[in-house]
Amino acid sequence: MKAKYIAFEGVDGSGKTKQLSLLVNYLKSKGAKVLVTKAFGSPHDPACVKMREFALNSTHNFDELAAQFMFAACLTQHSEKVITPNLDKYDFIISDRSRESSIAYCEASGFDHEFAKNLFLLDTRVAHPDTIVYLNVDPELTWSRINKREKETFVDGGVDRIEDKGLMFQRKVSTAYSRRISENSRFLVIDCTTYSIDQTHQEIIKRLEV
Repeated sequence: MKAKYIAFEGVDGSGKTKQLSLLVNYLKSKGAKVLVTKAFGSPHDPACVKMREFALNSTHNFDELAAQFMFAACLTQHSEKVITPNLDKYDFIISDRSRESSIAYCEASGFDHEFAKNLFLLDTRVAHPDTIVYLNVDPELTWSRINKREKETFVDGGVDRIEDKGLMFQRKVSTAYSRRISENSRFLVIDCTTYSIDQTHQEIIKRLEV
C-alpha cells in the first residue's frame, strides 16, 4: 500500500511549518510511519539542499528565467530521490511545498500562467500530492509575521531573494494560487485567517479525515 502524500502550501508566513509539524505529531501519535520533507532543500538528499541554497541566495544575482529552471530541476530531484523511492515505505509523506508553489511563484515573478504550468508540469515523473493543504491567509497578515522574524541568511551573507521581494510580490503569489486552486481539485483550502493555531490544526485533521 502506497503512502498518502500530503503537501502544505501557502504564501510565506502563512503558518505552513507549524501546521505541518502539528499534523506530523498527530499522525505519529496514532502510530503512523511518517516521512517529513521539503520540496525545496529536502534534508533527505544533499543535492536538494545545495540546489535550494544556490537558487535562493541573493548574492548569485540569478536571471529570473534561469532561476525558474533551477526550481524545476529541484522538483525533479526531490521527487525522484525522496518521494517516489519512499512511497511504499511509509504511511504518510508530508512535504513543505510542492510543484504548486513553483507554479504560483513563477507566475508572481512575471511569467504567464500557462508558461508556469507548462514548465512545472513538464516532467511527468514528478509525483503529484494526493492532497494539497492550502493555508489561506491575507498576505498583509503574513507579511507582518515575516517582518517580525529573523531573515534567513546564507554563509556568504546573502538572503532569501524570494522573501526579500516584499509585500506586493506576496499579493501576486496569493492571486496566482487562487487561479491554480480553481484548476486543481486536489487543493484543500483552509481559511485560517480568523482561526487560532489549534483551531486550524483541528480543521485540517477533520478535513483530511485522518
